[in-house]
Amino acid sequence: AGSRLFVAREIHDEFVRRVAEFAGRLRIGHGIEAETEIGPLINARQAGKVVGYIKAGRDEGAELIAGGSRLTGEPYD
Repeated sequence: AGSRLFVAREIHDEFVRRVAEFAGRLRIGHGIEAETEIGPLINARQAGKVVGYIKAGRDEGAELIAGGSRLTGEPYD
């Protein structure tokens, strides 16, 4: 997984739109379920790092286009 994407200005808006659509279609669930495309993070420490990355981006002026909050319930707690 990368932490940055470099996108040419002339395709930026379309790229962001498509990434947001893709993210919105991902099936989130328990890691052992066959239909799951994204499972929970490995532990609370990793979850904290991801939340920190999101906060840092927003603090630097990034626009949140999909998700951004922790899921709750089993298997996310």
